[in-house]
Amino acid sequence: MTTETVRNSPQNKLSFKGLVAGLSVGHGIKHFAQSAFLMLVPGLKETLDISGLGMGSIQSIQSVSSAVSNIPAGALTDIYPNRIRWLLIFSMAMLGLGYVTLSSVDDYWMVCLAVAFVGFGQSFWHAPAFGTLAARYPAQRGLAISLHLTGAQVGNTIGPFAIGILLDGIALTSLGILSFDMNALLNWQQVSLLTGGLCLATCPVIFLSMKDDASLKLNTENKLQAYMASGRELLKNRYVIGYTLLGGLRGAVHGSFTLFVVIYMAEALDFSQFKIGFHIALLTAAGVISTPIMGHLSDNIGRKPVIITAMCIMALLIPTFLVIPLGIPFTIGLAVLGLVFFSVMPIITAAAQDSAGSGSEGSVTAMMFLGLSLVSLCSPPIAGKIYDSAGFDGVIIFCTIVAVTGALLAIILPTPPLPKIRDTVTEV
Repeated sequence: MTTETVRNSPQNKLSFKGLVAGLSVGHGIKHFAQSAFLMLVPGLKETLDISGLGMGSIQSIQSVSSAVSNIPAGALTDIYPNRIRWLLIFSMAMLGLGYVTLSSVDDYWMVCLAVAFVGFGQSFWHAPAFGTLAARYPAQRGLAISLHLTGAQVGNTIGPFAIGILLDGIALTSLGILSFDMNALLNWQQVSLLTGGLCLATCPVIFLSMKDDASLKLNTENKLQAYMASGRELLKNRYVIGYTLLGGLRGAVHGSFTLFVVIYMAEALDFSQFKIGFHIALLTAAGVISTPIMGHLSDNIGRKPVIITAMCIMALLIPTFLVIPLGIPFTIGLAVLGLVFFSVMPIITAAAQDSAGSGSEGSVTAMMFLGLSLVSLCSPPIAGKIYDSAGFDGVIIFCTIVAVTGALLAIILPTPPLPKIRDTVTEV
């Protein structure tokens, strides 16, 4: 066996093919499945007669499980960077198991178990996927991670729309193409089972499309002792901690708003499942375009200006839902919010990655999503309690306060350093 040094320099241009395309498509499928949960919320809430506080607590259980999964995911990614496909397969299998379990629940605690599986699986994906891309393309880290998140945006956009049709069928009838009630064929439990089946069917595809070869061995493998040492250094890194907190605040706003806007549309506005899916899809549709643009801009003008702009726009847009009229203005408002709502997350992640250097990309990604889960842990139950007593307007005020806090933090955080680009070693 020989060893050759491969220089990962700014001259190595990123292209949307191979590893980048494959991971992005897989991420899209994962987020298609994740978006299914929001569409199942109205039926789940009605079937088991769950309160707003109860639904918020379910969201928190999912956040706890997501937080826990980041710890082994980050460690395994950095210690075994040439075993990425097995980590991705495990992620998708756990997600599938969660939805299969959810399809047969008959009490609140079984729902909690199912969403714990879902949360563990959905977050376990991030460290191996994000870490691999960050290590492979350090000079174009913002664009690489943004392209990966664009796959998620596509999944988040198609998912609610498609599942809304499966649950309701109103789109087919209203378009005059077909006239039958799909709701009689597919209820929320059956859609949950199909979603789980999709995730499980993706596992062999990942196994066959990725190989455990030297092309994924981006750095000399970390051993456990070295990994623990690098983890302690990350905990002392003010950039990583600061941008992790910022990512958590953004996640708190995103999680609370999306959960209760779905419940609001179902209960207060009496929207059909298809109409709910259409509006939720708008929250991510614009991000399909804005996410790679923001990533490219952050690679060229710096992370901080892009992050500050996006967080300030979010803080300004959310309170407008207190006064925005229903109908077309409400629909347009969701679409405009979608330009920055999810799109800023890869830039925040890249800002933390920049300061950590190579060899710990998986750990930084895990810390980002661990922080996101922990910071946003309390927000859904708080938002749920507020929704039970003050309605959706109260949730909007709560989300505005958190968003403004995030915007202020983005302004005062130190500018992240330039990416630390090191030679990578590939064994061939």
